[in-house]
Amino acid sequence: MRILSQQIPSDHSTIRLHTLLLEVSRQTTHTCFKLYVDSGIAGLRRNKGGGRPPIIKITNPTEIKRIKEIVADHPQQLKC
Repeated sequence: MRILSQQIPSDHSTIRLHTLLLEVSRQTTHTCFKLYVDSGIAGLRRNKGGGRPPIIKITNPTEIKRIKEIVADHPQQLKC
């Protein structure tokens, strides 16, 4: 998606065409076009920090110990 956005200028018909071809939302297509126009290739690179924060921190020994206890007690059901 992001690579294709650099090939064609961003007008309404192009956004509509890319949206249909790539089966993504109009908003996603428009965002990629805008990132490319504003910042070039560098704007299309993924930024660090996206996504949901983890539920469990693997650096916390207390949480790791608790997970091991849960798995030992309920090996087939990992939900608590």
